[in-house]
Amino acid sequence: MSRRAQQGDAKLQARMIRVAVALAVLAGAAIVGTQPASAATSAGTGQASASTASVAPSCVHFKQNFWGTIRVHNTCRSWQRVKVVKRYVWDSGCKQLKPGEMFSTWSPARVDRLERC
Repeated sequence: MSRRAQQGDAKLQARMIRVAVALAVLAGAAIVGTQPASAATSAGTGQASASTASVAPSCVHFKQNFWGTIRVHNTCRSWQRVKVVKRYVWDSGCKQLKPGEMFSTWSPARVDRLERC
């Protein structure tokens, strides 16, 4: 193998290592840094504190399929403002739903709950 080819291989390996490190740092930051304030627990009991946010009423339902599509349906008799709280990633924006309305969003993460906003 020529000297030039060996230098090219070394540069490629160095670049691959830099990319792998950068991806690991970004993944760690996404998991640690974007955890929502609503995920705070009270006194280490594992229970969400009551002051963080209120849970959406039971007449607002969500369903997430295998591919990550999340469908939220308002079966209440009144308008509801809700957001989808997901695990380890950003939450959805606040959505205002009229009675009977449905909206869809997508996320690779698991949905934890619906909250009022």
